[in-house]
Amino acid sequence: MAPRLGWSRLVPALALVAFLCFARVDHAACNARSFGLPRLAGRLGGLAGGSGWSFFRPPGTGSGGGSGATRGGQNGQGGFGGGMSGQPGGSACGNSSSSRSAKMRSSNGKRVMTSNGCPGYAWRVQGTVNTAVQQTLSFSVPLAPTLSSSSTRVGVGGCKMGPIGFALNGVPFYSACDALGRDALKYEGASFDGCAGHPSPFGQYHYHLAPGVANPSAISGSRTATFQLCSSSFWQDTPSAHSPLVGFLADGIPLYGPRGAGGALPAGLDECNGHVGDGSAGEPAFYHYHTTSTAPYTVACLKGCVSASDWSNVGSASCTKASQQYDYLSLAAVQAA
Repeated sequence: MAPRLGWSRLVPALALVAFLCFARVDHAACNARSFGLPRLAGRLGGLAGGSGWSFFRPPGTGSGGGSGATRGGQNGQGGFGGGMSGQPGGSACGNSSSSRSAKMRSSNGKRVMTSNGCPGYAWRVQGTVNTAVQQTLSFSVPLAPTLSSSSTRVGVGGCKMGPIGFALNGVPFYSACDALGRDALKYEGASFDGCAGHPSPFGQYHYHLAPGVANPSAISGSRTATFQLCSSSFWQDTPSAHSPLVGFLADGIPLYGPRGAGGALPAGLDECNGHVGDGSAGEPAFYHYHTTSTAPYTVACLKGCVSASDWSNVGSASCTKASQQYDYLSLAAVQAA
């Protein structure tokens, strides 16, 4: 019988595996399919007299699984909660538009997005070694967002691990942070596909940036409203018009593309990457966020109240309302892309 390792030896061994994976020392080390991580963890767990793979199970894949708010978190960053329920389905996402399934509905004052997490285009290109896997995802945000008297930091300098919102195609938004709290474009950009997304080590496809951007590194040096979008992008910009809606953050506040009124750069973006329009030239007359070519790319913080029961990683049990609120009724009928 092989000698059994005590916890004093097992914990450092697992810590080393985790470091190689989440610190991106070797991106392939995160790939459970190619690296054989289940077998490795099983061997280590067996030596310790435990249940093997259960010690290092990808979030959202085990039996039982916990509450919807804690399953299926940001796998690429270790699975830290998130505003969704669901588990990976196991089958790889296809490369065609027919492989994507996303639906949006309203229920009890909430906007509910359900999707299989597949982007519906060729995600297998460029440098990623991971596989995008079909999921069963459900996100809930308020139909009528409530602005808070204080913001919740999610970007670099106060990174929140896990989903912080969703695009209209049903793919999760993650913050601009990598697993070590650094700029994800700078440190993970080589693994982004031609539409600015990539799969996590355990198969969850996601965006750290505006969805569909084909040249994020080329435009990241300065603020520009001219994004080159991939041909498969679910949204397209018009140079002389305000950018369309591309998704929602966990607080229910909408996220638009890089153009403001009349197609110009949006004026007066605050610390979260949002502002209030005056209702002219296509600018919404409520608080909203914009994607940007420079960090934070989507949002640096959340301006609205976030339910802890829906978003365990960024939500709060209580929220003090700001003195100024806005009417978002015009967005009530928005559908998935």
